[in-house]
Amino acid sequence: MIAKGTILVQARTEQKRSSERHLARFGVLASTCRKRYRASVVDISTTGICIATETPNTLVNGESIQIACKALGYLDGTVRWSKLYRAGIEFNPSSNTAAKINAFLKYFRERSIAARR
Repeated sequence: MIAKGTILVQARTEQKRSSERHLARFGVLASTCRKRYRASVVDISTTGICIATETPNTLVNGESIQIACKALGYLDGTVRWSKLYRAGIEFNPSSNTAAKINAFLKYFRERSIAARR
């Protein structure tokens, strides 16, 4: 079990996507105009995020959503798929979103390398 507030990030190797996904485990708050969900990040890339909600979700494809957490601040996106407890969100394209994600991933890559020394 991962302690509350712990952030874990690991690169995924086998994938056929436009941007590299990174396995991750940290808490977020996902909000739509209808409801809020406590969730954990499953994986993250510069273009999107997969979340696992604590309760069954009623997210709808095409619905606007905001992801909030201490590590990344606020990220706006669109629900691309949803299945009971999981959902895939595509971030709204902006250089600010990509910069936030890249800085976040760089920080954890450097921290991981330093921990191995």
